[in-house]
Amino acid sequence: MHDEAQEHRRAGGGRKGQLQVTRLRRGGEAERRALHQSRREEATLQEIWFQFAGLFGVEKLQSINGPALELEVENLSLCPIEQTRERIARERASGRRILFISDTHHPGSFLGHWLRTHGFAFEKDGIYVSAEVGRTKRSGTLFRHVLEQEELRPAELLHIGNDPIADLQVPGRLGIHT
Repeated sequence: MHDEAQEHRRAGGGRKGQLQVTRLRRGGEAERRALHQSRREEATLQEIWFQFAGLFGVEKLQSINGPALELEVENLSLCPIEQTRERIARERASGRRILFISDTHHPGSFLGHWLRTHGFAFEKDGIYVSAEVGRTKRSGTLFRHVLEQEELRPAELLHIGNDPIADLQVPGRLGIHT
C-alpha cells in the first residue's frame, strides 16, 4: 500500500486498527488458502477475507467490513497515469475497441468505476478481471478467455501492460501483439 493511503486512514481516526488488518491480510496466507479452496487460478476478495476471518477469528473482525475497507484503501492508493490515459485515448480515436484485462482479486465493478471516474474507460469498454473469471493473464488462460468472448484471433488483439511476464511474454507466446 502507498504511504499516502496509510496516512489518510490514520488521520481518519476511529479505525486505526483497520488499516493494520488490511496490511496483515496482504500477508498472503489467507489468499493462499482461498486459492486452494476455490480451485481456480485467482480468488475473489470475498473468498480471501473469509479465509482471513478464519485465521484471525471472526469475532475480532466483526466490527469492520474488511473487503469494503480494502477497496477504500486501494482506491486511495491508486494514482492515474496521464501517459496511459492519453495512450488509451489515441487507441480509441483510431477505432480500436478498448478492453481492460487485469490480474486482481478486486471486483470488476470496482475497477470499472475507478477507470471511468478517472477518464480511462467508457461504459461500452470490456473489463475482464481474473478473480471473476477464475483465470489469470500470467497463465495465459485469461487471454484465451478474452479472445473467445470477444471473438478475436490473437493477432487482432494489442495488449499493453507493465508486467514483463503477464503482459509481455505470455501474450506474446499466444500470438497477441504487445
